[in-house]
Amino acid sequence: MFVHIFLAFYFFALRLDVVAWVNIFDIFLWNAAFLFAMAGRTRIASSICVFTLIFYSLVGTYLLGTGVNVQWTVLTALVPTALFFDFSKRERIYLISLILLVLNVQLFIGEFFEAPYLQNDNIFLQVFLGNIVVLAIIIELFLDMIIRSRLGEVHKKELEDFKNMSYIDPLTNLNNRRYSEVFFKRLIRDELERSYCFALLDIDDFKKINDTYGHNVGDVVLEKLGEILRENTRQTDLVCRWGGEEFLLILSTCDISSGYIALEHIRKAVEQTVVLTSGHEINFTITAGAAVWHDEGIEKTLDICDKNLYKGKKSGKNKVVI
Repeated sequence: MFVHIFLAFYFFALRLDVVAWVNIFDIFLWNAAFLFAMAGRTRIASSICVFTLIFYSLVGTYLLGTGVNVQWTVLTALVPTALFFDFSKRERIYLISLILLVLNVQLFIGEFFEAPYLQNDNIFLQVFLGNIVVLAIIIELFLDMIIRSRLGEVHKKELEDFKNMSYIDPLTNLNNRRYSEVFFKRLIRDELERSYCFALLDIDDFKKINDTYGHNVGDVVLEKLGEILRENTRQTDLVCRWGGEEFLLILSTCDISSGYIALEHIRKAVEQTVVLTSGHEINFTITAGAAVWHDEGIEKTLDICDKNLYKGKKSGKNKVVI
């Protein structure tokens, strides 16, 4: 972002206003990525970072030509894509292929296309952008080394404890209660630097579903709820099956009002869901009790959630109580 601030002033000084405004646009993109990362939305932040680099490489090459090395900036997107950004293996393959394709297209077209603001004789930009690409890749590799080392130190003992233990509920593919205990230790260790909203939610009249349609259908309902919870929470949140038809959510970087909105969104998604199984169309609802972190600790916080959940059940179900 600071590189683009510098370039924006530089291009305004050269009276290349269009190129300067491209750099200003990039400043806003990098700032947006930073804000998403701070909010725990790492997948969005990752995507903005990678596509910003691709965008700048393409537009910069179109405006200035290949002679100033701007086309090589696309290579700086390779390292974060491959190493530590939040993409699946398939997405990484697609992105790396796209980055290499973009580079080759720029190099090929550069031989047959004259840029509107051609800068082939601008030695300063050639040296500056070339060094920026090399320096950025070195910094990315160095940061990756630090991140991996730090994670290794922080989680070394946890990884030893985790060995040969399962933390996934086989029915819903969510974390189980055993994993939540590990998560609680991490929260206490990190001294809750972020705000957290805790919630216990329960499927309304689940026993009636089991008694009417059978336990197999009840399992399908549990699986469906697990799917809805995964789709409507972030990777920084904890979602686990607390026991039976009860689930625990811990929403990170979230106060009670934001938590209520998120839980209401989940409640409405469940209410609008129809489960088709064994020739039956089944609607089901959930009730949730929520609370923010209490100074007396995890048990007190969960106790408040449980009491709010009980209030919701007693007052008609299918609601969120805070």
